[in-house]
Amino acid sequence: MTQVDHLSAEASRRPTILEAYRETFLNVVRSPVTWIIVAIMLVSAIYMVLVGQTRLMLNGLISTPFNLIFALIIIPLTIGKPKAPWENPPAYSRQRLWVQLGGCLLLILLLQVFLILIFDLFNLRSAGIPLLSPLAAYMYAQLQARNYLFLLPVAVMLETILPLGLMRSLGARWQELGFCKGYHIWRVTLVLSAVYLVFFAIAIGSGKASIFTILGGIGVNFFEDGLVEETLFRGVVMTRLTQLFGVAWGIGLSALLFGLGHFSITMHALHNDVALSLAYVFVHYGMNGVFAGFFLLRPRNLVPMVISHTLGDAAIPYLPI
Repeated sequence: MTQVDHLSAEASRRPTILEAYRETFLNVVRSPVTWIIVAIMLVSAIYMVLVGQTRLMLNGLISTPFNLIFALIIIPLTIGKPKAPWENPPAYSRQRLWVQLGGCLLLILLLQVFLILIFDLFNLRSAGIPLLSPLAAYMYAQLQARNYLFLLPVAVMLETILPLGLMRSLGARWQELGFCKGYHIWRVTLVLSAVYLVFFAIAIGSGKASIFTILGGIGVNFFEDGLVEETLFRGVVMTRLTQLFGVAWGIGLSALLFGLGHFSITMHALHNDVALSLAYVFVHYGMNGVFAGFFLLRPRNLVPMVISHTLGDAAIPYLPI
């Protein structure tokens, strides 16, 4: 074998499991975004402890050990994965990428403002803003009544169809939005979802829930959370950020935005406590967003996270906590 052939064989050789772990670990610890995320999480967690919300902080981190285990399993299952289309430079200009990113960030901001109105945070809905206040009051009434036949189509329209349509109109390809050929997607889906299936089985076996109740919960959470949030924050936001700034920044920044995207509903749940709400969205949603970004990166496709996000949220009533 010539030296050229030897080098070619080395380049094409699949890394071992230990090499895959080592490469992933070094990429994580060498990235400045890792330490920025760690600092934000630490400050948020410490603040929650200082204000007497240690239990809430721990509840926010309850999925982190599971996600670490999932990541350690998925790394060897996806050894040799090719780069996803959004890891490569686009066929169009960076200026268009910025326009795409600006469009989806504006959409997220508008959604948050409208949710602030719906939940009457800072008494904005009560201020009697023409058109918006009555519309927000109507939406709040639908939420209170759990009118899913109305709410779910609205969620899909605003958080899936609208952002995807906007990205497509601005030149993004489907492959760049998480809809490309996956890499061992069903292996990854099984790893991410198996624990929730166990909880469902226990709930059915113990009589805590029927199979129809669980299927109904899965259906609602698919349209309310799994499909819409993964499409918007991973399929659209993370992929745009990755093409602009690289994988690490794409995952990290989209995780922070995922956290902030839950600010209004968290504010409502925590009785308008701004500081506590910010701390919680970073500790819980931000940390989950980091892992969700990684779980999109490895199989190159949205399917595993859409399914596991759906099942995870549907399993919340049956978790032993």
